[in-house]
Amino acid sequence: MVDQYFIWINNSVLGPFSVNELVDINSFGPKTLVCPESYSGTISGHWRPAEQNNGIFEALEKNSDSNQTEGLPGIVSRDEGISDFGKEVRELEGSFERSNKAKSSLKIIKRNRSLAESLLIRLRRYENNLQSVPGQPERPLRLIQAAAAARMDAWIQIEALGQFIDHLRNLESEIHARKKAQAEKRIGPRPTTDTQAATVEPTQYTFLGRLAALTGKWALIAISAFFSLRYLLWRSFYTLNYAGNLPLLISILLLAAEIFGFVSVLLFFIQTLAPEIVKPVPLEGDFPNVDVFITIYNEPLEILEQTLIACKALDYPTAKLRVYVLDDAPREEVEKLVTNFGFNHLRRENRKHAKAGNLNAGLERTNGEFIMLLDVDHIPVRNYLLETLGFFKNPQVAFVQTPHHFYNPDCYQKNLSMERHLVNEQDLFFQIIEPGKNGANAVIFAGSSAVFRRKALEEVGGFKTDCAIEDMHTGMELQARGWRGIYYNRILSAALSPENFSGYLTQRKRWTKGGVQLFFLDNPLWKKGLSFQQRLYYFSSLIYFFSSWSRLIYLLTPLSFLLLSYNPIVTSIPMLLWYFIPNYLASHLVFSLFTREYRNPFWSDVYESASCFSLSWTVFETLFRPDFLIFNVTPKGLKTDKENFKWRLVLPHIILSVLFILGIIRATEHFLSGHTRFNAFGLACVWALFNLILLLSSIAVANERRHNRRAIRIKRSLPATLYIGNKEFIARTTDISLNGALIEIKERTDFPRYGLIHIIGNGDTFLAECEIRRNRWEDKIKIARVGVFFHKISDVQFHQLTRLLFSSPDSWTKVERPLRDSARSFKDIMTASMQAVPKKLVHSMSRANEQIAFLIFKGTRLRVHLDELNDNQAIVRWPHGFTPPEGHLLLWIPFKNGKERLFSVRLEQFLGGAGGEWSFSLSLTQPKDPPTALTTVVKNILQNTSKENIGVKQ
Repeated sequence: MVDQYFIWINNSVLGPFSVNELVDINSFGPKTLVCPESYSGTISGHWRPAEQNNGIFEALEKNSDSNQTEGLPGIVSRDEGISDFGKEVRELEGSFERSNKAKSSLKIIKRNRSLAESLLIRLRRYENNLQSVPGQPERPLRLIQAAAAARMDAWIQIEALGQFIDHLRNLESEIHARKKAQAEKRIGPRPTTDTQAATVEPTQYTFLGRLAALTGKWALIAISAFFSLRYLLWRSFYTLNYAGNLPLLISILLLAAEIFGFVSVLLFFIQTLAPEIVKPVPLEGDFPNVDVFITIYNEPLEILEQTLIACKALDYPTAKLRVYVLDDAPREEVEKLVTNFGFNHLRRENRKHAKAGNLNAGLERTNGEFIMLLDVDHIPVRNYLLETLGFFKNPQVAFVQTPHHFYNPDCYQKNLSMERHLVNEQDLFFQIIEPGKNGANAVIFAGSSAVFRRKALEEVGGFKTDCAIEDMHTGMELQARGWRGIYYNRILSAALSPENFSGYLTQRKRWTKGGVQLFFLDNPLWKKGLSFQQRLYYFSSLIYFFSSWSRLIYLLTPLSFLLLSYNPIVTSIPMLLWYFIPNYLASHLVFSLFTREYRNPFWSDVYESASCFSLSWTVFETLFRPDFLIFNVTPKGLKTDKENFKWRLVLPHIILSVLFILGIIRATEHFLSGHTRFNAFGLACVWALFNLILLLSSIAVANERRHNRRAIRIKRSLPATLYIGNKEFIARTTDISLNGALIEIKERTDFPRYGLIHIIGNGDTFLAECEIRRNRWEDKIKIARVGVFFHKISDVQFHQLTRLLFSSPDSWTKVERPLRDSARSFKDIMTASMQAVPKKLVHSMSRANEQIAFLIFKGTRLRVHLDELNDNQAIVRWPHGFTPPEGHLLLWIPFKNGKERLFSVRLEQFLGGAGGEWSFSLSLTQPKDPPTALTTVVKNILQNTSKENIGVKQ
């Protein structure tokens, strides 16, 4: 028996190998063709399957645990060099092509795609196992050669299988597109409601737009700058308080804050004056290899899973795409989830340099020409790479940054109940500031939702690790080396903004620390390689991180007069108005013109006031230790089951509010007694009242509202069909979540509890059993709004639903942003400040679902569910089988806090039914607080009847 053998892998002859070495080769299996060393191997008869050689076969049997693993290929044909995997790929392709109905049957396409994707996962697992062999230098060279040859064979099969999957995906998309078009034609146009009607642009923005068209934005900036300089010069020479060292210091600090604000606003105007609109560049020619990096630390698995589903759906050649999850807190459950998707799970031994170090570790272990960066919560649309890679035709482009869009309300929108009136706090940066930086090649890399050229990153040594904002520092370093950054202002991914105020402050403190570190460690003003415009734009971004100190001065200064009797501005009211009002109005209106729906100046005051105490301390401690790095991860995926007022976060705001109230009382007493002049008193009190409004709004943000829904509702208008028994109802969705949907139907009817819903999206469909929980007829628009809950959905259905919500190319093309003028914005802030003290009962607001009430008439009471209550109408539900008499009824509403309300109502109309309950609208004829006598009568009725069951009780 000979001891040495050649083996045939991927049309290559490797060897000679001993029997033990053959057993040790990962790619070696029983079917592998071998040829004894004593033969030349030129005659086909000399080649035999390994299992026909007793010595090799016995060795394989003995080491079956390491060599019989599922997915290990063997060579079955010397002439073609096709492995077992290759044979499976050819058979799968052949069976599909031989089917006459394959290309038109969605069922056949999906089945074959599922088989192909399962095979691809096995292939990638096998290929991943082979990657470890070259990294083990103790292995013999010929073993490493064998592994490399096997990997080459795996890559060939992955490419062939990827092309087959891409073909199936295209066929499936074509069928879905036809079905969606047919469904849209069938359902017809969506009726226009009052809220959907075209809104008239506020007069403020109409005036500003016409003024800008007439004079030009440069002229408006010049006018604003003129009035600001006029005011600041007057302040510097005529209003400082020289009565003593402390009054003078207070006056100078206030003046310094105003100068800082002027410089910041002027730089903002300059860099946002002429935003460069970047048009898409089509991707042509060969598709490059792309590595997708998803960074994760301690975030929940369900967040990662949604991102993985979307990455799997990316419209890109499968063989050219590699997805890597960079796990910086290695968890077995994360690795298992990633492996199940057929993706790569990478971990490292330490967390040095946090996210930047994690990305650099990923760079060292991958080789794709381009790198797509995603945070764990950033879910990409499926055409992300097709939209961005075309820009890299320009060999100088290092990265393409796309906007961060957040599909959940931020802490301001949520906690202040401003979802319909306020845009996300970060929209100003991504929709106004970043586009303005395009023309100067000063685009800021925002850490995620971007694509990089590997060559550019390698040139600068990877991602920078010197400060806590490695993203901004890395982009600046690339641009200083002559590379170009592109900001493509098209939303191609969606993410989670910090869900609570605590997470928001954690995120902003990290950014502030990093900004201050970068300001001192690598200031753009004297960084070699940057142009003057780049230096100016980066400097503008960095000084923003010091703005908390100026806001702190604005908040504290009125107390110098209210408590210490030191006037910070020595002047008369008429003179102050003569200089201040033109300055304030000009800068306010020009800022509003530049930012429009993305930010009103009043809301900027609220944002800065809410965070100034925390961020000022962060700036202070960073000034003493600019090289001290601490990376705090922004928490994501938090759940709030009940209201929670985090008073510790706003304790300085509470103390300052009390001081303002006490100071106003003290100043009023001094004014009335004749010890204080009206000029100083009036200025201090008006300023204090304005600051008090800002402080109360900040306090209200810390009152975390309860999440009423388990999943976030996303607006989607898609054709749908609701199946009830043998009957189908044509519908359209208005919003969808991972748990349910709200659909519109043009029929008023009574639905049972369960049905079947089919939703057709752009490239995906979703069919599931559903529970009908709400059915309400809107008489004004002749539409029934039906709320459904998805019942017991499978993993496959969950993937379909996730793609339906997030993967469509048009997912975020129509983002609704309210345009509020300054008057309405100030009114909103006033309303928000009223929420500083949580209200248990607000009579004019809609009540929460499942509020229990009682309908009382002729000594009878009916226990009902109160869905909605406003100034003139109530919406209630009760079980089938009973209709109250016509005429006046009483609606009794007991609340958990011990309060109660009594309304005189009249039965209005039937609104539909669902799940064994009817919905009716009641008109409120005499809403009032219950008189004592009537309260006693009603309580006697309730006490003498049973409360155990929902229904009618005598």
